[in-house]
Amino acid sequence: MATQVRAKHDRQVVETCTGPDLCEADLQDATRFLLGASDAAKAEFALRQLRARRRTTRLLEFYLLFPCRMARLHLLASCAVTLGRLCGYSREFDAMGEHFMPVASDGTARTSEWDAYIQSCKAGHPPATRDERWIAAHMNDMEIVQAHGLDQQFYQKAAEHSRDPMWRMVQRHMEVTLGSRLMDSAALSGDIAWETAIAHSLGLGFKRLFSQRWDLLRYFAKETARALLVRSPGPKRGLASYRMTALSLLKNTLLCSSVYRTYRRGVKAAGRGTERPDAVWPLLQEAMGVRIAEVHPRIVEFYSNPARFQARVRVHFSTLPARIGSMFAALLLGQGLYESHLDGSETRFRAFRRSDGSLHFVREIYCQNNLRSFDSDFAIRTLDGSPRLFEIFDDLKIAVPLQMEPVGNGALLIHGDELFYRGIRLPLFGFRVQFRSSVAESDGQTEIRIEGRLLLQPRSVQGTFLLRTILRRPEELGRISYVVRALPAGATAS
Repeated sequence: MATQVRAKHDRQVVETCTGPDLCEADLQDATRFLLGASDAAKAEFALRQLRARRRTTRLLEFYLLFPCRMARLHLLASCAVTLGRLCGYSREFDAMGEHFMPVASDGTARTSEWDAYIQSCKAGHPPATRDERWIAAHMNDMEIVQAHGLDQQFYQKAAEHSRDPMWRMVQRHMEVTLGSRLMDSAALSGDIAWETAIAHSLGLGFKRLFSQRWDLLRYFAKETARALLVRSPGPKRGLASYRMTALSLLKNTLLCSSVYRTYRRGVKAAGRGTERPDAVWPLLQEAMGVRIAEVHPRIVEFYSNPARFQARVRVHFSTLPARIGSMFAALLLGQGLYESHLDGSETRFRAFRRSDGSLHFVREIYCQNNLRSFDSDFAIRTLDGSPRLFEIFDDLKIAVPLQMEPVGNGALLIHGDELFYRGIRLPLFGFRVQFRSSVAESDGQTEIRIEGRLLLQPRSVQGTFLLRTILRRPEELGRISYVVRALPAGATAS
């Protein structure tokens, strides 16, 4: 009697699964992996594998329209899962695959984070910005998966099939990819940068894969070779074939080295601290004392936390050597703006609080398809017996003491005439940097206009005569202009 009931249940499952979706080739493929299993188990396996193929097809189409460097890893993982038939073994693994899709079956973004990624691609933002949006969306998906408890349910089922070698393959793939995501919660809470969390995950996953998971690599290599050499039967259903999936896996394996840039950016951002667009740093008040009353409140607000503002910036050079020098700085250090032909580049300000409470300031400038990121710390230090505001470039081991002077009508002049390298005062040979901040009204809005100038002003008469009369060098070598406006209440720079 029990045998008859079980057979009737299996027939119902088979009839439910094998509708217009599955074909005989899908069931035959499932038989290769489930020797001796019931027809119902084979039908469920084949249906989950069919859904995995559909997801891979949708991902290939999606990233063709909206590419980024991190997409290489997503496609690599999806192709490997499809070729390995991993979703066929686990309902939970199949459900997680749906949650990690950027778009639903109708082509709409699954979450607001994925919509932000799509809009960033449409806007033509630089690869680093698109990678950041991708990481944010992917980590949000991971949080949803954990909230549904799918990861824990998967490990419970894997423990029940601990003697099954194929289940061990699925579990090892899970450990290499999602099991290495140990810092996601810190990134989601804002304690560390997105890129830092993903860099840690990439490093740990790579180490696990090439130190303890060689059998997983051999299995994927075998299935990839089979897909390339053996033609997969079955009707055309708008799906990427196994051969196409294998070719995509090989292609993205070769090109995923581009992710190294994101990894390096994450390592560099590890010491930034916690992003705090809501914090206030009273730097001007501490450095200027009572003279802060002569500065316009909007300027004081800006220097207390620039992350509450957005800006556009343009640069102008008076001499060719100055432009060439800026170009070399951009190419070698990643910091520098030399595109003087651009009529105002979009700029995002970000503020981070380090462990000692100091401000870490990041200016991200979009220069067509490039992202220029300027990182520096601002801190109050004592110099010659008085408190001074220092801008510190930690990577370069350079510190610049700044002097601040009110110059009338609420404007503020900030200039640096000295430079310290590893604590040693260096001569500047007449070079000076100054920034003048003033407030103006435009289109009914209050905006801050910041004019930065690189000057060549020798302190001696002989130096002035040499540069001005003999060499005919101008006093101003270059100028950078910011037009800054406050973000709407509750908004953050994007």
